[in-house]
Amino acid sequence: MIDALSDFQSEHPERFLFGASVAPFAKSLDYPEEEWESDFQKMKELNITAVRCYVAWDRVEQKEGELDFHAYDHLCELGLKYGIGIILNLGGVFSCLTGVYPPQWLVRKYGCKPPKPTPTAVAENASPRISICLDNPLYRRKAFAFMETVVKRYAENRAVIGWMSWNEPALPFCYCKDTQKRFRKWLQDKYNGNLAELNRVWGTEFPINYESWEEVQAPAGFGFTGGGLNAWRDWHLFTHWRLADAMGTIRDIVHKFDALQRPVTSNLVYSLAYYRHTMANLNLDMAGGALDVVGLSFYTRAHTGDTFDPLHKAYCLSRYRSVSREPSRRMWILETEAGPNVRQITEPQRKLNHWMALAHNVKCFLLWIYRCRYSDNQVGNFNMMAWDGSITNRARYNGEFSKMLQSHGRLMNNVSVGRTAAVFAPELQSILTLATHGGGLVPNLESAAKELEVCTRSLKGAYKFLWDRNIPADFISEWNLRDMNQYKLILLPMMENMTPEWAEAIRQYVEQGGTVIAESPFAFKDDDNFLHGRAPIFGLEEVFGAWTNDREGRESAPKMVFDNGGTADVFFYWHEWHLTGAQVLAKYETGTPAIVANRYGKGLAIMAGTEIFRQYFSEPQEATTALLERVATEAGATPTARVLVNGDDSPGSLVEVAKLDGTEGTVYIILNHNEEERLMEIFLKDADGLKDLETGQPFDGKAFVMPPLGGRALYRENVRK
Repeated sequence: MIDALSDFQSEHPERFLFGASVAPFAKSLDYPEEEWESDFQKMKELNITAVRCYVAWDRVEQKEGELDFHAYDHLCELGLKYGIGIILNLGGVFSCLTGVYPPQWLVRKYGCKPPKPTPTAVAENASPRISICLDNPLYRRKAFAFMETVVKRYAENRAVIGWMSWNEPALPFCYCKDTQKRFRKWLQDKYNGNLAELNRVWGTEFPINYESWEEVQAPAGFGFTGGGLNAWRDWHLFTHWRLADAMGTIRDIVHKFDALQRPVTSNLVYSLAYYRHTMANLNLDMAGGALDVVGLSFYTRAHTGDTFDPLHKAYCLSRYRSVSREPSRRMWILETEAGPNVRQITEPQRKLNHWMALAHNVKCFLLWIYRCRYSDNQVGNFNMMAWDGSITNRARYNGEFSKMLQSHGRLMNNVSVGRTAAVFAPELQSILTLATHGGGLVPNLESAAKELEVCTRSLKGAYKFLWDRNIPADFISEWNLRDMNQYKLILLPMMENMTPEWAEAIRQYVEQGGTVIAESPFAFKDDDNFLHGRAPIFGLEEVFGAWTNDREGRESAPKMVFDNGGTADVFFYWHEWHLTGAQVLAKYETGTPAIVANRYGKGLAIMAGTEIFRQYFSEPQEATTALLERVATEAGATPTARVLVNGDDSPGSLVEVAKLDGTEGTVYIILNHNEEERLMEIFLKDADGLKDLETGQPFDGKAFVMPPLGGRALYRENVRK
């Protein structure tokens, strides 16, 4: 794994990466090149240390074999002259393998075809705006050869500090012959060449009897009558793999030819982390594995669909941090709004986002955009600087924030978020949940998303329980099962399906001393969505000490009664448990077990008979919440700090406290997500020697007023030998 601090930061460890995207762009006209040096002079004044640009193939090689890199050479010269690092986006943009648009000559000279979005679509480029399926062999060969040329050209150029393999990756389904051919090859590998096994697994909705692999076709839909669930699952997984495979190929090209071994990143759309990444065919695990450091597009105000909701932001930042393969799980923000669009982010909102990202392990900020485009869409939109390149107020306050970070760059680059608790969220489960609860055919994905939203509140509720209490929260999925033993508490929301691998990881975690809390419905289907006679399956009955073989709806539900006399409603479904060793933590009014706990090995496994995490998100029950708090405390999953907000320490105050540790010292970041000021008192176990990061004044531990949407950092540097 390449060190995500990169060669640039290794040579200048005190420099925190902060800047914006600049020309050349991948679409529309760039602002004048003769003004670039003046721009770099202003960047130095604004404490900018990094920029990024697009190396768009269709602009560099407008005629086959004639390549023009003069603009990028000039940019690198300016970067070296002014000490500003450059990140080159040499690969895909959105669903295109190479920039926003592939070169026109690929269609005119070679007849490359566009993606085929449905089985019956006509795939022809019939307008000036062309597209090409990334599975086209000629396109792939020439595109990757161009990227190799770019990497070789700048392999020893020390202005370059990193590479982007893809801008906001997402991939629609394609039914063209090249994609279908790759799908059949992928299926043969998955099923070990056993066509009969594919027929068995796919043939559950209706009989399927393929006699040769050439007969296999990709499914056109999913849902109750839309098509078989397992065929759709495989189609989804394959399309996820297609995108990650292309990203990984670009990373491998960089690793092979970059003499300075600078990191590869990509700005994943952060808001997709709420299961919508599945519908965009962005597999977070696979994408994280194709990058040296995870990057994000972090928009919270600029677009109509953006949300400034702090829980949403925290959830998504934690989700992406959890797929980072970088040793300290650092992230880079490669796009975030700077200027006006449909809406404009305000100065307090902008600064709060900066503080919040730092609290979640972000080590780079690149604003979108330094200066606006000069033609077509987004003229006069997003820009940090004025249209003529002069400095705006928003540029100045971002520059001042960067100045503060530069003064503590060595510290901020080398502290990271610790591990306390995690939410189990496998990528395969997201596909199966979408197929089971999303329903419908491909054109109805938006309505599917609305139905799915109700189900995914379990994930949000589990995370919210931890976030409300300032318990550091990560996510566990397929790739980091081996890291489970680093957490004191793991929550299991919305786990209708189970695999032998997941079950064994849970078993080992509990046996070795971990605590898990599962909500129902839990582990009653396998990864082929086959029902087993009773749940939980794959040996988890022994771990949890109880089983069930049925469920009922809330219409028939009795209340749950706890030992202390407290009561709580069930949420949607409810299960009665048959005990094989577990103890009862709560009963239904009928006297049957509702929530059970089992000591297994050195650990504890708890299983609730209803959707307690989904319930916590929208209709929290006092008695159930108290039980969750007690279990978390006994597991050692304790808050980062005790916080009094206006004299009250109740959870859910929208005050977030994060702790980051490292070789250089310790940083606490305190965030007031409220629209009103708050009087705060923070109780820390290791408060001695802390100072305010902005003022340098010692922290006296006394109550202080946090302004609306305010952020504050306290730090202590280790003595360097």
